[in-house]
Amino acid sequence: MLTSSRPTGSFPLASCRWELPSILLCPLLTHNSSRRGDIYPDTGGERVLKFTNGNKVDRVIDVEFGANLNQVLRFIRIGGTIVTYSSTQVKEPKLPFLEMLFMDLTIRMVLVYAMPESAKEKAIADTLLLLETGKLSHRIAYSLSFNEIAKAHQLVERGGCGGCVVVNIDE
Repeated sequence: MLTSSRPTGSFPLASCRWELPSILLCPLLTHNSSRRGDIYPDTGGERVLKFTNGNKVDRVIDVEFGANLNQVLRFIRIGGTIVTYSSTQVKEPKLPFLEMLFMDLTIRMVLVYAMPESAKEKAIADTLLLLETGKLSHRIAYSLSFNEIAKAHQLVERGGCGGCVVVNIDE
């Protein structure tokens, strides 16, 4: 299960989908839905449980830990693992310790800068393979010329684009 409110969520989603077929993966948004509701109009733990026919998931890869935690606890199984590399919106999340303790959860923090070079090289190779085989796609909201770079910055700063803002420098 990948929870995502950002375009970068597509990459771990695609790579896990192909490498780990036993893990359920689908984007989930549990916060800021007024800005992004057009992308993920049906959000929350109910969506996941409906998709899995009521089965809870083994692993969650989360890009917004603090904002998504309460929803994640609704659909992760006892003994499950939450892997996270960001908590931008809630920088110091409050943990429901007793609930998580009785669920025997593992929380795995991942920082790319601390990863071994071999892990980064494998991630690059896997990403290239997925791109070359057409199994990886990315949400591109805007594709602008280099002359529109100021507009590109404004779109990114505003947020809520629903995908990446690409600036083409070869045009």
